[in-house]
Amino acid sequence: MTLELLVAAQSVAAPEAEPGLPPDRLRFTLEYASPPDCDAQRTRLAGMLGGDHFSLEPLDPLLPQFLVLQFPGVRRRVSPEALFDAADTLVEEMQLVSAVPDIRASFVGAPEDPERVESVADAFLTLTCWVAKDEALPDDWAVSAINVKPVWARGITGQGVLVAQPDTGVADHPELAGALDLGHAWNTLTGTADPTDPLSTAMGNPGHGTATSSTVASRAPGRVFGAAPGAKVAPIRCLDAVVLGLDPTPVARAILHAVHAGADVISMSLGGALYSPALAAALKTAARAGIVIVSAAGNCVQPIVVYPARDPNVVGMAGTNHLDKPWKGTSRGRQVAAAAPAENVRVARRKPGDNGQGTTEPSQGTSFATALTAGVAALWVQHLGRQRVRDEAARIGITVTDLFRTALKATARRPAGWPQGMGAGIVDADALLRLDLSRISPLAAPESAPPPDDDAILAALEDSYDAIEMGDGDWPRVGTEAVYLLNDAWLRENRAAGVAVETTASPRPSAGLVRHMPEPVMRGLAARSDAGAFTPPLIAATGPSAQYAKLLAAGQPGTAESSANLTEHEARARLAGEGAGRLMARTRASLDRLQATGLGDRDAQARMLEGAEEVIRMAAENRLDELDLPGRITLEALVRIQDRPAFRVIDGSVDTDDPLAGDWAPFLGLVVDLPDWTRSVGRIDLDGTHIGTGFLIGGGRVMTNRHVLEACADELAGPGGSLWRLGRGAVTIDF
Repeated sequence: MTLELLVAAQSVAAPEAEPGLPPDRLRFTLEYASPPDCDAQRTRLAGMLGGDHFSLEPLDPLLPQFLVLQFPGVRRRVSPEALFDAADTLVEEMQLVSAVPDIRASFVGAPEDPERVESVADAFLTLTCWVAKDEALPDDWAVSAINVKPVWARGITGQGVLVAQPDTGVADHPELAGALDLGHAWNTLTGTADPTDPLSTAMGNPGHGTATSSTVASRAPGRVFGAAPGAKVAPIRCLDAVVLGLDPTPVARAILHAVHAGADVISMSLGGALYSPALAAALKTAARAGIVIVSAAGNCVQPIVVYPARDPNVVGMAGTNHLDKPWKGTSRGRQVAAAAPAENVRVARRKPGDNGQGTTEPSQGTSFATALTAGVAALWVQHLGRQRVRDEAARIGITVTDLFRTALKATARRPAGWPQGMGAGIVDADALLRLDLSRISPLAAPESAPPPDDDAILAALEDSYDAIEMGDGDWPRVGTEAVYLLNDAWLRENRAAGVAVETTASPRPSAGLVRHMPEPVMRGLAARSDAGAFTPPLIAATGPSAQYAKLLAAGQPGTAESSANLTEHEARARLAGEGAGRLMARTRASLDRLQATGLGDRDAQARMLEGAEEVIRMAAENRLDELDLPGRITLEALVRIQDRPAFRVIDGSVDTDDPLAGDWAPFLGLVVDLPDWTRSVGRIDLDGTHIGTGFLIGGGRVMTNRHVLEACADELAGPGGSLWRLGRGAVTIDF
């Protein structure tokens, strides 16, 4: 155990505390067994860290056992292992119940806006998770699907009900006119009452809060139909990205602000691959205060239900389309209560660089299933009365969230063939409000949707969450890190589903977790194959399906037939004609060369060839979004064979006969300095695990990508300078 990381952070931090909980800050939430003396703890920490360039403040008066340790101005450029090691040291040295770092995930989540394709991961997720926009659907199809119009006809629109919305904040938009309660708004990131979404391109989901707020309470006349057009939304800005990598501490503070504001409903169109004791305690506090809490089950990480949707104090929502079928990207699981529209739901949209011009458009994600259901909860509270539902919940001995969940599931509309893991059915607002309060039965058992028997990591993750809720043994201390590692492991094992990771090296357990390793975590981590990260092929930002077609149809690199010189129409026409045969011939030739040199798995190559013609046909017909997993793997193989340069150097010469060189071989052979250059290229390993490539650039200096450096070193960067710590393991480079 060591405090070296925190000592270094203190040395480069700003001397003055900064307001709020800014994104990307080095920060820990400390949990004590009983409310501590904050001043005494601050003095103690200053002695331990050799200075006082940090802030230590209560999370919120409602949860006095939690203090937030933050290093002003210090950007979080530290590995998960180092963060959790530091947290465990704090637990030991300060006799804490838990210490949890705010931590961005090491995996990449789906963009909320499928047209905002900026990376390879975004493009592949667009192909495998998102669906095409359908402008032909009626603007009000989603509210019709959840049957709110008969409720509106009876004069119930959510009047007098306050819906708190922790999100990215809001930007000015005509669809939000009259819908916002800015008197109860807040910004946990800046510590001010201004919830404005800055619409920065650096954000993961700019404009998200504007879209979800409109889905809750947009008023007429307009193109967006909020489920509760008479309710008020209190926007609470607490994050820049709503998927996978969110920081739990600002979200916890946002929930507690909603309690202070007297909210009736909390709508949380967000979720992550983390568990946080502070966030869990905030949810429990809000539920006990009589608030209905609704959250999104998750996007593009099926079958994982993200946190906080899986928390017992939350109503988790899955997503459907206009045909009452599951949306392609929706998460499913036993924690899902019900489903609501999540595909081509018309929302208010603000985007970076839009010159203040708000638009509307169809959008998708369980974010909108959540917002619609939060609006229905507002109708329910207005109809039955705030105090009545709280009194009834108290009489039964449950929370108002439990009461609402029970009523929602009892009245949900269940289409024929409704799949497991999607909850009780689709929200039916009219049936919900017609259910008499006195007839809402006590809590029913959750729908059973166990993980597949052969998915050991997912089973371990489910067991870990269950154990965390029980709070036994070392789980309060290690639960957050355990959940993080198991989520990461599952995503790596299921990388062909389109979830990319930032580094091939799996995050390692901290020393504290190793000492206190619970059995489910050990079992789950042991199931990892550690075969490296899935890396989709190079795809430009013009749309993945079109780019795949162009890559497959291209001729030799550097010629007029290269992918850069083909239009989408030309590419599809070529694949529908002579290009298909040519591509198959080149693929067979490449595989023959591989087999002649004893490389590759012959059975896998044969299976790929069997499905290749159908994949090429689907590319020509613009149907790649229909590919199953084997089809996607075949597509990856075709692209890599077709358009990825690779070469082998033997005895100082480029092997132009190398089967992986393919069409690039003639070009590689013309670069006379290439063999000399390759002597400067080496494989970088961390404790024997490959993490990337390095290049000797002279003077004993090695250049590499930043993500490779971050895989083996930690940077403490703040107003006082930048320090790199290369102490995570044995780093070697093999030329």
